[in-house]
Amino acid sequence: MRLYMRKSFSLSLRALVAIFFMAGAVVGYSEEQTYKLSDLNIDAERATYQSLIARPQDEIASSAIELKLQRNPIKMLHSHNPSIVFDGGLRGATITPSYRGFGGKYMAITLDGCPINTGWNGTSPLSGFPMSRLQKITVVPGGAGLVYGANSVAGAVNFVLPTARDLEDLTITQEIGGDGKRHQEYIYGHVSEKSEHLFALFMDEYDGDRRFKDFNNFNDAANKTNPKSSVNLGTINNRNDSNSFLYRGKLELENDWTLKATILENQGSISCPSFYERFEPWNMSLYDYTIEKDFGDNGNLTLRYAKYKDFSSTWAYPNDKDLQIGTLNANGDVLVKMDTMELLYNIEANDRNFVTVGAIKQEIEDIGHGFDTGTRKKVDTTGYFVSDNIKATDKLDLNVTGRSDTDYEGDAEFSWALGSNYAINDNTSASLSLSRVTRNPNMQELYRSNGRGNPNLKAEDIDNLELRLNHKFNEKWQASLAWFDSDIENYIEADANNKFQNIKEAEISGIELSVNGRINDKFTAWVGYTDFNKAENKTDNLRLVSKPEFRAVAGTTYSYNKLSAMLTMSHQGETEAIGATYPKVDASTMFDLNIRQQATKDLAIYLNVENLTDQDDVQLSQATGKAVFAKNGSINLNQSGPINYEPGRLVTLGMELKFR
Repeated sequence: MRLYMRKSFSLSLRALVAIFFMAGAVVGYSEEQTYKLSDLNIDAERATYQSLIARPQDEIASSAIELKLQRNPIKMLHSHNPSIVFDGGLRGATITPSYRGFGGKYMAITLDGCPINTGWNGTSPLSGFPMSRLQKITVVPGGAGLVYGANSVAGAVNFVLPTARDLEDLTITQEIGGDGKRHQEYIYGHVSEKSEHLFALFMDEYDGDRRFKDFNNFNDAANKTNPKSSVNLGTINNRNDSNSFLYRGKLELENDWTLKATILENQGSISCPSFYERFEPWNMSLYDYTIEKDFGDNGNLTLRYAKYKDFSSTWAYPNDKDLQIGTLNANGDVLVKMDTMELLYNIEANDRNFVTVGAIKQEIEDIGHGFDTGTRKKVDTTGYFVSDNIKATDKLDLNVTGRSDTDYEGDAEFSWALGSNYAINDNTSASLSLSRVTRNPNMQELYRSNGRGNPNLKAEDIDNLELRLNHKFNEKWQASLAWFDSDIENYIEADANNKFQNIKEAEISGIELSVNGRINDKFTAWVGYTDFNKAENKTDNLRLVSKPEFRAVAGTTYSYNKLSAMLTMSHQGETEAIGATYPKVDASTMFDLNIRQQATKDLAIYLNVENLTDQDDVQLSQATGKAVFAKNGSINLNQSGPINYEPGRLVTLGMELKFR
């Protein structure tokens, strides 16, 4: 229990309490105003008390998603939640959120409750999903995410796709923009008494250029010249195209049974947000089938079978110093298959207990990634969990969750989480959560070829602690303040030779602050701040790779008659790549502007401007290790450091037409 006995906990607790009650004294609130705890809610077929996990930035509704017009859901989260940053995964081909200093492999990602973390490296293939039509995004921080999957060290994110009821009749959307950008949507939804059917086609084209300004601070270990040089990597074509088909169906049967199906097929190509690789062709498919039984007020049963497949032909630039004259070379095919079988049972045991029981089995096959000779490419994993939401008193809610997951060798690891929420008064509540989560090494960490994999890796054990205060100042404004701390035993990170190793001990801690509310009838606003005051390898006293010192977000929306607009800001502080190997990457600030005019009942036009101020240098990606020049002038790209590029300003004009 060393984690919970630190002096920093006591100091942080006092600071949190002082700040909150100072804020309450300044703003004030009426005794007649009431603040109700959220009721029991079933989100993605998993029962949770939202009062235990929800903060203002933890749920983004369809109205904001529609206005933001983001094809990248992580950028949407990025502009609302200061604890979320980009984690490219697979050199950017896979878009995955990084949360509270933890990379994408530490987040459980679900699509309508279906787990979609891949077996290769634990990230999620969000690039292939039609994220422009999401109905809701929910972030579940910390140990409360255990009901969503074994990867939920930092928490979980659930993306909710639309149904026929959300998009009934025919909807046509057309967008054009800079750099050859074009987006088209053709959607038809039909609803009857017993069934729902949604058919959708999404088509995307982009043919811009990615302009890399420099590759800073190379360590020329080979010939000892230019120890700190900058290299102009020039301009590389960033062509992407994608065609996606989505079907969502629902059929109500006798005796309160319901059949649901989600079918998604995506074909196209991806230029990775790195400077030397693209996937062409890239095919992704997801078939998700569920059968549900409703037991009225007492609970429900969900049985799921899902098949996920991801295929790509990888092309890479040679390791030329001057990539402007380089040509793409074939680099092999990759095929990842994942079959998921899941059972979820929610039951109201009594008036104060709501229990969720779950079991999941996954079969994972990976063909094409580089594996050491003799290692396994097809593995099975099994997980079981039980969660009890308890209404202990009228003011106190509790949650107890236990989970057991087998690793690739069949050994079971146990994780647990305890959560509590106490209503101090009608306007203020306090939450405390504790968890110990075990993450088994993924296939990449264990078996990757070229000496990078390490079959002797131990599982990571993470102790999480979070203390949070929620306060409602009045009917218009509310705030949340949280302190979090994670102690990690056997933390897995690549060393300077790109071989995965266990670090005996690491720690990530920080403070989150969010305030949101309504300024008047026309304007709303939000502000968020996360300070990562500690993210270090405690064994070597080095800061962990790619952890910003702090992040801040802010935004405002405007709505009057048929006009709506949103202005968002995201600021990231300086980031230290790895100890003293690299200087800090400069801070960056990005602004986005979104305007939507509902011209008629069935016609809307909109304007989207990304990077409004045309910020030049934006941190794109970082990798562990040192960037090294060879004597022949080539670069070891597998040991890269910070990369900056010029994203430029991107303007998109769109039209949405509804046929009823």
